[in-house]
Amino acid sequence: MLGDRRRPGNRGVRRPSPTVVGSAPFPENEPMRPPSARPARLAALLGMLAAAAAARAADAPHPPPAPERLPERLEAWRAPEPVPVRFDGNVLFFVRSGVADLTPALRAERIEERLRRVAGEASPGKARVEEGLFSDIYIGDQFIASISDEEAGATGAQRAAWARILAQQIGDAVEHFRRERAPGALVRSAIGAAIATALLVLFLLALRLVRRKAGAQLERTIDALLSRARIQHQELITPEAHVRLIRWVGRTIRLGLVLLALVVWLQVVLHLFPWTRDPADRWLRFTLGAGGSVAMQVVRFLPNLVYIVLFCLVGYGANRANAIFFEAVKRGAIRLPGFYPDWSRVTSRLVSVFIYGLVAVAIFPYLPGAGSSAFQAIGIFFGAMISLGSGSSVANAVSGVVITYMRPFVVGDFVRIADATGTVKEQNMLAVRVLTIRNETVTIPASMVLANQIVNFSEQARGTGLALATSVTIGYDTPWRQVHGLLLDAAARTSAVQANPKPWVIQTALNDFYVRYELDVYIDDPASQHFILSELNQNVQDAFFKAGVEILSPHYAQLRDGNKVAIPDEWLPPGSRDAAFKVQATVIPPAAPGGAGGKDPKT
Repeated sequence: MLGDRRRPGNRGVRRPSPTVVGSAPFPENEPMRPPSARPARLAALLGMLAAAAAARAADAPHPPPAPERLPERLEAWRAPEPVPVRFDGNVLFFVRSGVADLTPALRAERIEERLRRVAGEASPGKARVEEGLFSDIYIGDQFIASISDEEAGATGAQRAAWARILAQQIGDAVEHFRRERAPGALVRSAIGAAIATALLVLFLLALRLVRRKAGAQLERTIDALLSRARIQHQELITPEAHVRLIRWVGRTIRLGLVLLALVVWLQVVLHLFPWTRDPADRWLRFTLGAGGSVAMQVVRFLPNLVYIVLFCLVGYGANRANAIFFEAVKRGAIRLPGFYPDWSRVTSRLVSVFIYGLVAVAIFPYLPGAGSSAFQAIGIFFGAMISLGSGSSVANAVSGVVITYMRPFVVGDFVRIADATGTVKEQNMLAVRVLTIRNETVTIPASMVLANQIVNFSEQARGTGLALATSVTIGYDTPWRQVHGLLLDAAARTSAVQANPKPWVIQTALNDFYVRYELDVYIDDPASQHFILSELNQNVQDAFFKAGVEILSPHYAQLRDGNKVAIPDEWLPPGSRDAAFKVQATVIPPAAPGGAGGKDPKT
């Protein structure tokens, strides 16, 4: 609005305007006055002397002058951008230059202070302009600002007309400021805020009523539409997913409507009161500007989004084909030479990881900020965190893959791993879970499984059977053939022992006082081996007791009262008696004092 102007007599040189409100040459509350003629005559004389000196110096050779640099005060006096004078949220005019130590920003601040002070008075009066060397704007008797030729961009009558227009605008702004802060206007603003609040409450209640009345019917309609999304007879979205999707969409729409209503209500209420109108307008402009910027960024991102969606769809299709193929391999519908069906799940997961990795590499260049240093720093941070914190997890995952393809057991086998013996209930890439005979679930990390010996009791049991062994020690006084027969008889009476292969007995050791006999039998249920072994030992005891053979070594006979055998009474043959043995005592009398020896011993 207010521009600088070059005078015809001083072309190429811009002179600072002395028009500054509250500047150093003029009192803060006084208008600018024309200078007297005496300083003008003195300035003309000094100019003539300077011209004569310059003419004399022109005859003498001299180096080219250095480029002229304005003093710092003049550089601060010239504003690169005009500074607006704001009042009550509106821009009245612009300050384009400063003077002395006052910058344009400080000039604008002084003018705004005067306007606020004048607007707060009881009766400030009307705006007027006093003409002179400058156009001084007053409200009543209060000085506001001075307008120079350079700031008005005109001289004489045109500057005066421009000053009158500015005075009219300033007067209207002050009058509007006072009118909006009158008690009647504030009451009307409060009534408008109450009406806006009531409308907001009514809208929220209506939204809640619509959700209760029409929500169920709308959900059924959307569910019916989603149920038609099929490929042949295969549903693309399960009924459970229908419910979750409908609820999520409904909550999102309801939350969006509530937020929109709150924003509109807040904007209306803040705009009703003069103190909050300017912040509300600024907030609205900021919100709309940010929303427009986001919308523009989204529009610019749409081509990249198309590529990302295409890559994701291709990856999804490949992963679905991978899952369907290995599911068919697992069921046996597709047979691969040398490929076991129980490898299907792990192999399918490995292929899925490979597919997802390819998709991630493909879409990475199209992500927002993919080439920025911040994105790279975040990637390095997460990579370092994963590498430092997942050493054992990676080791378990690799061990799980190795165990899968080693195939030492399958789910359902009865195994012994480290100190755990039981049935394998679950195997994944990180751990193996074993259920013991005491109904305890033991979770063993895959790395520990790979590092320990694995005993599989079920693998051979599905074919020839699992060999189960028990042993007894019998003295040399019992014939070995009799012992063999008793052990085989005990095996034949055990219900879970297989007849083929036949049980067999071996003599594993001939010790000093006894012989060690081992009985081996075959069973087909490794998970019940503890109970079968207990029944077998019971039958061995019964067989030996019935035959009158003690399951003891001679060590026991040398340290006991041999009158009683180590067999229950009900198993003893009729008429049997406890064995007795003779006891002979020899008494040796002590030697007589001084004699050569004692008497003969008495028996």
